[in-house]
Amino acid sequence: MRNSMSLLLLVCMGAFLVLATADPDVTMSQENAAATKAVPLSNQHIHTNKRRHNRRRRRKLDEDEPDLSAIDTDGAEVSHSDGSMWVGEVENVLDGDLETTLSSAMQGDCINPTVVPTVTIDLGLGNDAFLEEIIVYHKQDGSKYCNQQVSVSVDGDNWEQVYSTRSGFGPEEEGDGVSAKFLRTRVRYVQVQSGASDKDEKAYFGEIVMKGLDRRTRPRVSVSENGKYVYATVNNEVWKMSGITADGSWEKVEGDKELQHAEVTNDNTLAAVVKSGSIFVGKTEDWGPSRGKLKTVDMAGDGSMVIGSQENTDIYWSKLEDGQIKWKKLNAQAQDTMANADGSLFMLVTPNEPHIHALQTRKLEDDLNAEPTKLELPEDIKVLQASFGGRHEVWLVDTEYELWHAYLVDHESDGPRFKHDSFKKMEIRVLSASATGNGAVFGAALDGTGVIYCRHRDFERFAQQCEYLRGPWGRTPDRSYSPRQSQPTRSQGAKLTLNSLVP
Repeated sequence: MRNSMSLLLLVCMGAFLVLATADPDVTMSQENAAATKAVPLSNQHIHTNKRRHNRRRRRKLDEDEPDLSAIDTDGAEVSHSDGSMWVGEVENVLDGDLETTLSSAMQGDCINPTVVPTVTIDLGLGNDAFLEEIIVYHKQDGSKYCNQQVSVSVDGDNWEQVYSTRSGFGPEEEGDGVSAKFLRTRVRYVQVQSGASDKDEKAYFGEIVMKGLDRRTRPRVSVSENGKYVYATVNNEVWKMSGITADGSWEKVEGDKELQHAEVTNDNTLAAVVKSGSIFVGKTEDWGPSRGKLKTVDMAGDGSMVIGSQENTDIYWSKLEDGQIKWKKLNAQAQDTMANADGSLFMLVTPNEPHIHALQTRKLEDDLNAEPTKLELPEDIKVLQASFGGRHEVWLVDTEYELWHAYLVDHESDGPRFKHDSFKKMEIRVLSASATGNGAVFGAALDGTGVIYCRHRDFERFAQQCEYLRGPWGRTPDRSYSPRQSQPTRSQGAKLTLNSLVP
């Protein structure tokens, strides 16, 4: 009995000691805080969840899966917090030079800070990315920093922490910087804060690198007007849907070119933009010579016309005769271009504007300086990307990735116009869309893992007519995607069949 009482007393004393030191943010001295190891928030779960979480994380970040590249930050805006003296330019954190830094002093100490230096990056409306990793470079001198935190947001109001050291110090920074890895997340805003280093009272921001899929490398789908060929361009790779009559599997388009964007015609001819901006037109096994430099490109479904935009938004157009391209600069500006089935009409899109423009080929043949027609949009639509379905159907993806459908009418005197009250929201969200001539539409799934195929039959039940096909590219999430929801669910998508694709 006495031994049992002694054992019970020892257990109670041990529990008391554990409870007394359970909250390091409250009871730990600053000297002890310096030894605290940085732990991403995604790992800070109670013990019963730790094993399950680590197993899921290993599947997500397997070393055998391809790494994603740093996103394009052209046009991003950088700002810093108020309340302390800053040294350096805010642009230094995105200039690609680790030697140029932005620095500021933290006010207060690591346990009780009053002002923690914070840098915020806004990628811009319509330029949000799907991130998986954020790397923060400080001074690269082996220093450690307290109060490190990385947060991401879509709207700038609701933030999700993806990394935090709390009041403790993070690891010694070496050449690889401080990395925060997390499940693929849609991001427009990135916020990085850092307290004082263990060598002085300043926080240093050398470079902030964000890795994932941006507006150039996130999935983009192209389907031929006859519905026989489907391609997806993802992270500088092009995948072709093969075996449509069987199981809808994918095969990678091999080659020595990093393809950023590809569009397909009814005879399986591709117009593709490579990473350098060069344009190639032809079959994938025989590209032929480069055909100029553009940022985006599109072809008519019958292969008769090709149009594209440059980095400076200049528009170039050419007929395609015997494979020959003779670019002609048009009197128009846009960031993206689309051609309809027979090349008789082009659409020009600049994201976030309240309208898009249209150009008729017959007018261009008479006058290359012909003014494009302005097509007004409803107030609640800011177009990110558009696609023709046949000659007069239009599919629009807005800056919130909502999918819309509308009809065009062609007036001989006034040119094309959207049909009155024809805009319908489809209640699904996609990154991009491409349509066939018989009304089917393909969209890149919002989580970037596959393609959604929708039979355009009944607008009232549109989402119920959609199927999901997972793609083999890049890292895949732990859950599959349902097109009727903005987040992944556990439901499995159906396979595509020949009858569902070809009229």
